[in-house]
Amino acid sequence: MVLYSTSGIVKAVIDFGQDYSITQQDILEIEKEIVEIIKSKYGLKEDLRLGKVLPRGYIYGKILTLRMENLADYYTPEFKKEISMYMLNKIIEKENIKEFSSFKLWIGSDGSNIVVEIYLAKQSKE
Repeated sequence: MVLYSTSGIVKAVIDFGQDYSITQQDILEIEKEIVEIIKSKYGLKEDLRLGKVLPRGYIYGKILTLRMENLADYYTPEFKKEISMYMLNKIIEKENIKEFSSFKLWIGSDGSNIVVEIYLAKQSKE
C-alpha cells in the first residue's frame, strides 16, 4: 500500500497487480481477529475443548461451517479486519449465537478456499 498526499488529501493506493499468497500466519491473524470480536461483541467464552463431541458441563451444541470459495486467491492483508468481520457475519447470519455460552473457532485452507468452523455450546446451569 502506498500513501500519498495531493493538496492536503491523503490517498491510499493498493496494488492488486501483485500476487499475494495467503499464509498460515494470515489465517492465524484472521482467527485471532474473529475470536476477539466474538468475545467482545457477543460475550461468549472461548473453550478449546469444544469439538464434535460436547465436553462435560455442556447441554447443547452446534457447529457452523462456512466455505469461502477462492478467497485464498484474492486475500490481501490490508483487508484483514474487513474480511474477518465479513466471515463472521456470513457464518452467523441465521444464528443467534448469544444463546450460547462458549465457542471454539477453527479456520483452515483447502487449496484456494478458506474454511471456517465455529463450535458453539451452552453450559448446563449446575
